[in-house]
Amino acid sequence: MSAIKKIRAEGQPVLVVDSGDLLFDAAIATANLSKARAKAKVIARAYKAVGVTAINVGEGDLLAGVKFLQQGIGQRLPFISANLVDSVRKKPIFTPFVIEEVSGIRIAFFGLVNPSIALASKQGKAEEVTAADPVETARQVVKELAGKADLIILLSDLGVDEDTRIAKACPGIHFILGGHEGRYVKAPYQEGETFIVQSYQKGMYVGKLTLTMEKAGLPFHDEGKAEGIQEKLNELERKIGTMQQARAKNPSPDIEKIIDRLKQDRTRLQAEIEQARQAASRDNHFLWTLVPLFSSLPEDAEVNQWIKRAGITGD
Repeated sequence: MSAIKKIRAEGQPVLVVDSGDLLFDAAIATANLSKARAKAKVIARAYKAVGVTAINVGEGDLLAGVKFLQQGIGQRLPFISANLVDSVRKKPIFTPFVIEEVSGIRIAFFGLVNPSIALASKQGKAEEVTAADPVETARQVVKELAGKADLIILLSDLGVDEDTRIAKACPGIHFILGGHEGRYVKAPYQEGETFIVQSYQKGMYVGKLTLTMEKAGLPFHDEGKAEGIQEKLNELERKIGTMQQARAKNPSPDIEKIIDRLKQDRTRLQAEIEQARQAASRDNHFLWTLVPLFSSLPEDAEVNQWIKRAGITGD
């Protein structure tokens, strides 16, 4: 909560969302489901307190059963899932998507879960639900959102490979905020006009997506791309300096060729960074950053009281 409060203090509109696998640790749930439920309730209470906009139902969130989400903590939280359906009626169990308007921009969030629902199945809690094909579901949702939303964001509990497949098959998704694998994604993956990110695991980082939208319908440009190219340029300059020192001590045609090649690479990167800076300064652009949740951040006293009352220790 402290990290979210700090970001909100910057003065810009902030939407808090989660891609799934929020509530349970599989090992804890297997060993002590009662303790896992108590911890999940504290997490839910904290998310409610910060004002969460949407939480995708992930595979791990089903470990205590669907009713735990629907009738318990789910009554207080905006769970979404477009492809989690009732096994009998074949109807969505949760709201497929939500649309939030911010500064005149209509932002849609929809959620997808892995069709295997493997972890929940092992706990014997997934028999009442099934997950429809994520690609086909994504196509249907994007079609339904046409004209209703200016920006479409997928909250995914599928993994990067499936996220990439969906981005290829479903043009119209602007961002995929992924999870499940818990990868550290500093620089977004791009597939067509869709950008794919993850924010690591176990709450070690908060993924912060800062959006500047000038006009709906235009593609987004990554402000952080120039920074990544600059890092490559800095490394290249170090290599050129090293090779020039080697040439001064022992001149040779081979070293000269290496220096020439490195300088060509430098010229290419200089052109790329200029293009990236120009693109990021116009139209729609974004910046993806991972905010570390260091111990230097002050603990939230209210949350600490909830933890103590729930009797949670050792996590």
